[in-house]
Amino acid sequence: PRTRRTPNRHSQFRDGPLAIACTGLLFSLWVTFAAGYQAVYQAIVIVMVGLPLYGFLKARKERLGLVPEPVDQAEEMLVAAQGAHA
Repeated sequence: PRTRRTPNRHSQFRDGPLAIACTGLLFSLWVTFAAGYQAVYQAIVIVMVGLPLYGFLKARKERLGLVPEPVDQAEEMLVAAQGAHA
């Protein structure tokens, strides 16, 4: 006898995020091509100028002590996760 397979109740939502991501990718490509090469080149130049500027400003803040020290919480999170599964 043939057994009846029970449908997965979440199967209708499985492909939703993928469809949204693909739609967003296609839309962003369409907007990029529709804007034209001049707008794309200008955006690239602005980003390339902004990266070193960000680096200099970040280094200055660190040198002046305006940036808090990074906190490593990996071990605490691991202990908390193991405690939750116990």
